[in-house]
Amino acid sequence: QISDACFTTSPPCEGDFGPTLMTFSTAAGGDSDPVYSAGDQIDIAFTQDTDRAGYGDGVLGRQAISQVFTFSQDLGRDYTGQWITRRLFRITAVDVAGASPPSIDSP
Repeated sequence: QISDACFTTSPPCEGDFGPTLMTFSTAAGGDSDPVYSAGDQIDIAFTQDTDRAGYGDGVLGRQAISQVFTFSQDLGRDYTGQWITRRLFRITAVDVAGASPPSIDSP
């Protein structure tokens, strides 16, 4: 269940992956507090179907995610991700030690 989500449009993405980033949103995962913690989720949605960066729909670890996405803030020591659909990638925080709580900057 995704409730009380922070929902906004991110600055434009750069790269040669084809579809453009449409939305970047966060959800509190299993809890509803405003603190970034284990279990919280980050959804990255694109305007068109992707090839899932060649990874299929299995669960990806931090290293594989970092080969697909670059973040301007540290998401923590460990997180996983999965393509929910060809347009939606979801990251789940596992260990947020060292994280700078994610925020979306304006261009």
